[in-house]
Amino acid sequence: MKAYYNKSISEIRKEINGSLKPLNDEQVKRNQEKYGLNELIETKPKSIPMIFIEQFQDTYHSSLSIWLFRRF
Repeated sequence: MKAYYNKSISEIRKEINGSLKPLNDEQVKRNQEKYGLNELIETKPKSIPMIFIEQFQDTYHSSLSIWLFRRF
């Protein structure tokens, strides 16, 4: 992890190749071609039962649920 909190603003800007000036239209178009549009992919929301089931898929939650069921 880079400790940006220990650096000055000018050091950070130089390291990430940043600028205080906004991008011009040409730079925006070039970045859109390189990285794509800034869009989120809409997905179907998960159902409540599915969210509940997913909680028990990892080993920690599985072992915790087994421990709880054995206690009662």
